[in-house]
Amino acid sequence: MRTLEGQVVAVVGGSSGMGRQTAQHLASLGASVVIGARRLELCEELVETIRRDGGDASAVGIDATDPESVRQFFDVLQANHGRLDGAFNNVGRTLGHSPTIDTPLERFEQTLAFNLKSTFLCMQQELRLMSAAGRGSSVNNSSIGGTRGFAGLQDYCAAKWGVIGLTKSAALETAAQGIRIKVIAPGLV
Repeated sequence: MRTLEGQVVAVVGGSSGMGRQTAQHLASLGASVVIGARRLELCEELVETIRRDGGDASAVGIDATDPESVRQFFDVLQANHGRLDGAFNNVGRTLGHSPTIDTPLERFEQTLAFNLKSTFLCMQQELRLMSAAGRGSSVNNSSIGGTRGFAGLQDYCAAKWGVIGLTKSAALETAAQGIRIKVIAPGLV
């Protein structure tokens, strides 16, 4: 049974790993999946795989740390599909491992941008589209690092804790509008 038939779902960070698997699964359930990542060529390869398997998908490049790139991604999605029913914000990465005292400020700020700012920017655009429709569902990918600290990864853990707080706050704001926002916190994948 194709339970997401006719639904439009964005997967940001869909070029590999969990994002790639999620996009394939959503398409197998009947969703029209819009896959975005910095590595557009990998997204396009995934689109070919999904279409070969009978699914519907498209690829749009996005740098989730750049507000203009995020806006353009969702503008293209809206122009092509007219709405957004669901989203998986699978953005983030670690940039190094070091004791707090030795962690460069530049790396700390970049880690926050890759892991927290990117989710915030995507959520703003998703909520714009979902609010107009009066419904929607979004899932943010945090990490086990967002539920407990790890020595040497204070920047990553701080950002992923932030994703959890961001998600909880936005969920409280939008629940009455018929929009569900959830967060997952997987371990090492």
